[in-house]
Parts: sequence; structure tokens; C-alpha cells
Amino acid sequence: MSAARFKKIMEDLLTADHLELDTLFEQLFSALDKGDVAEIHQHLDFFWARLAIHIRAENLHLFPFILRAARNHRKAEMPTLEVVEHTILTLDNDHSFFMRELGAAVKEVFEMRQNIAQNTAKKISQLREKFTELRRRLQIHNALEESYAYRWAETFNPAEIDVLEPKIQRELENLPPRFKGN
Repeated sequence: MSAARFKKIMEDLLTADHLELDTLFEQLFSALDKGDVAEIHQHLDFFWARLAIHIRAENLHLFPFILRAARNHRKAEMPTLEVVEHTILTLDNDHSFFMRELGAAVKEVFEMRQNIAQNTAKKISQLREKFTELRRRLQIHNALEESYAYRWAETFNPAEIDVLEPKIQRELENLPPRFKGN
């Protein structure tokens, strides 16, 4: 497999998934604009699940692949092992942050659904602020992945890449059962 083919795989799988996640986040903001707590919950739950799937693909397959490759057969195109490890750690820390913050938001919206009359407009406004910050951090995170981590993976052994692609694809398609119809 050529580096060009792997670059296309990364763009078709993970970069394209970033774009799909951006669209889902926009749908969540539209639901916030409407102020419909049930719709906010539906969009937030789906976005959270889809982001978790994306993160799982990277954490279980892509990041270990990059780290293993950087340790075992570093190429001239790669930065030092310390830079690779630091970047992957930064991305992993972001993943934990996103899941923690979105999980708390899901809980908050669920509680809002139970207590509809209690200051909903203010809580929705606070959620908008939280999601605006999350979107900003996610955009920075995605740019880091696409500019570095995804590019580093392109430099490695074609046989390893042939093994990596279906693993990432399988993870991205592994929706929780409650979303199988979406």
C-alpha cells in the first residue's frame, strides 16, 4: 500500500468522520436554538456516542499503531519519539476531557427533562456556552490529529496499514444498539 493510498484511507475514514461529527454538533446547536429539551437530549446523546466511537478507534488502534511504529522503526519523516509520545498523550487527554464533559452534559440534560419547569432557558444558555467551548477545543484537537498523527501513520509499513484500516472501519461502524436505526 502506498503512502498516498493510506492518506486517502485516513481522509475517507477519520477525517471524514470529523466532518460528520461537526455536522452532528451543528444539529445539537440547532436543537439548543429551539429550546426543546427532548430534542437536545436526543442530539447530545447521539453526538456523544458517535464521538466515543471515533475516540475508541483512535485509542484502540491508531494511537498504539503510531507509538509502536515510532518506537520500532522510526522514519526520517517522523519527529522524535518524545514528540510523538507527547502529542499522543495530549490527544488522549483531550479524549478523556471530551468524554467527561459530554457525559456530564448528558446527565444534566436528562435531569432537565425530569424537571422541565425549573429554569430551562438559563440551563440551555449555560449548555450553549459549554458546547461552544467544547467545539473550539475539538476543532483544535482535530487539526492536531489531521496535521500530525494522521500524517505520521502514512509513513509506516504497508502491511501494518492493511491490518489497521479494517480495525478502524469496524470501530467506526460499531454504533450502540440504541442507534442502529439512525
